[in-house]
Amino acid sequence: MNLTTRSIKFIKFNIIFQPLLMLFGLLASVFVIRNLGVEFYADYVLLQALIGTIGIVLSLGFIQTITKLWIEYDDAISRDSILFITIIIQLIIIFFITIGVIIYPKLLEIIFGEDFINLFEFWQISLIFISIIISVLCSSVLIAELDNRYTLISSFINAILAPSWLLFVSWNQIYSTQEILSLIIIINFIASLVLLNGSIKYIKNINLVYSIGLQNSLLKKYLKHFLSTSFVRFFVYFSTLPFIAIVLNKFDLKEELVYIAIFLKIISSITIIIGIPVGKVTGVLFSNAFKNKDQKLMNIIYQSVVKYYLFIFLFFFIGLYHSSEYIINFIYQMKIDNDFLTLLFITILSSILGVANWMIQINEHYKLTYY
Repeated sequence: MNLTTRSIKFIKFNIIFQPLLMLFGLLASVFVIRNLGVEFYADYVLLQALIGTIGIVLSLGFIQTITKLWIEYDDAISRDSILFITIIIQLIIIFFITIGVIIYPKLLEIIFGEDFINLFEFWQISLIFISIIISVLCSSVLIAELDNRYTLISSFINAILAPSWLLFVSWNQIYSTQEILSLIIIINFIASLVLLNGSIKYIKNINLVYSIGLQNSLLKKYLKHFLSTSFVRFFVYFSTLPFIAIVLNKFDLKEELVYIAIFLKIISSITIIIGIPVGKVTGVLFSNAFKNKDQKLMNIIYQSVVKYYLFIFLFFFIGLYHSSEYIINFIYQMKIDNDFLTLLFITILSSILGVANWMIQINEHYKLTYY
């Protein structure tokens, strides 16, 4: 099956399933907020912020780098070297994070608040780290191979089981916050194991011993793309929900935190549809064009993506800005100050600028590498 056919199949599956999963998550949030209250949902959002923040630190630019180099180098030895370099860098990052946690055991409490971190035991925090490490390594291989099946199953587990569990506990109301969030962590771990199972067939024949000779030639190219992509991802992080959740929690603005989480969830449900061709496929197509040194196709892809984002994203964001206050007040029975909504809209614009920065970065990177 050629790249174009696989890309089209990949898009079709995502267009069908992902919007349905997002809508189910939205439905669950309505019952959870109404039955369990704002305080609980704020803790749930903070758990997602914890997972997202650790994910940023551990993943950085690995997925984008592996995807790019995996397409450019289609021989087995080069791919072995790419994965070996990834594993080494990740182990170094994990080592320093472990040392940091040992030296500063209260670091997570300082960032996320003592009351929230005390909800979890050591094994739960460890399970979050393990899940993210597995997900980063395995999802990068699956994305590079455009293998949509296990990615969908993993997404299905998180998008169905987690909201279903929240719906169940919102009706029964007999479980503590710690018990509810513990199962969410376990579900996230199970989803990562699905990715591991799906990637085994691509990595089971990897022989890292024979790949050592190519590491020096690949290392410079790997680090160049990895560091530039990581910098952009780190910059964009400051306009995402995990960082916003940390800041709002510091000032004990739980209701505002829940409101912004709902708003961004609505936006995600829309952008998950209109962003699929870009987020899931464009990176692979761009790398394939680069591999063939097709500069004309690279420019066409870049210009098409920029126009796509500028028109579609801004159209939906502006429409939601004028209607979200009434929608959220009616469905979730929450009221919020208009000034906060204005600040929220500014945050969304920052996110758009973050996407624009990513596009500029990837375009300039490929041009510099090409020449």
